[in-house]
Amino acid sequence: MDQITLYSIGHSNAPTERLVALLRRYAIATLCDVRSTPYSRYNLQFNREALAASLRSTGIVYRYLGDALGGLPDATANRTAQTFEQGIEQLLALGALAPTAFMCGEADYRSCHRHKLITPALIERGAVVEHILADGSLERGWIEPRQMQMF
Repeated sequence: MDQITLYSIGHSNAPTERLVALLRRYAIATLCDVRSTPYSRYNLQFNREALAASLRSTGIVYRYLGDALGGLPDATANRTAQTFEQGIEQLLALGALAPTAFMCGEADYRSCHRHKLITPALIERGAVVEHILADGSLERGWIEPRQMQMF
């Protein structure tokens, strides 16, 4: 089996068109939303239903995985290790089928659970993670030497 590469991206407060342009740059076919709460008071274009519709119109598939892979403490209080593992396996399975990215709201991945929680779990399973930065460049994901795992 070939090594799976997954991409990480944060939408920040950019217009939807900018997010789509970054996804297209890396031929992303599926975007997995890993926000615990897929809604924003200030960036309504990234509310779950609006984002799904915008992506659908561009041919990008939207998948919500925040229930299994979200990072907010309140949302993760009832999440089990098994639920998290299932979310990681689902992300890997999607990545094996087509270029896939996982998205949260934070522009800087280093301050987000995409880097602190999801990336280490993917790397430990042999995947490569590439973080898409706001300028369109990539930074390879890594596991910090002292990084604590949630599960």
